[in-house]
Amino acid sequence: MKQKLVTILFISIVIVGFKSNFNIPDFSGNWHAETATSEFNLNLSQIKNKLSGSHCSVQMNGKKIDCVDDDTELSLFGTIENSSTVLVIFTSQFSLKKGTATIKKLSDTTIEWQIVTKPSGEYHIPNRITLKKAN
Repeated sequence: MKQKLVTILFISIVIVGFKSNFNIPDFSGNWHAETATSEFNLNLSQIKNKLSGSHCSVQMNGKKIDCVDDDTELSLFGTIENSSTVLVIFTSQFSLKKGTATIKKLSDTTIEWQIVTKPSGEYHIPNRITLKKAN
């Protein structure tokens, strides 16, 4: 009886682990956040667990802009390591310096951006912000 219980437990763990590898959330899409004086957008594309995309950050009522020249230019890359968070390397378009950030999927329509390692030099990207999926 004890061996049967251990076998069932082992099979359950294997199935849950196997299933969790296929439950990678979809981060693809256009994501947007704004305040009274700023706007932040992410355009993300995902293939399996690889994420790439571009950002556009307009701060201080348009006085500071940190954006790619066009949406086909990529400014961030990452690999989805767990079911809801991806660590990305991004390049500030203001200073052309790299930093790291996490993007966490809160729901199908909401993600959270948080800088982990700030780029050296001047950059104008929010340290932490919640974005909604654009229609």
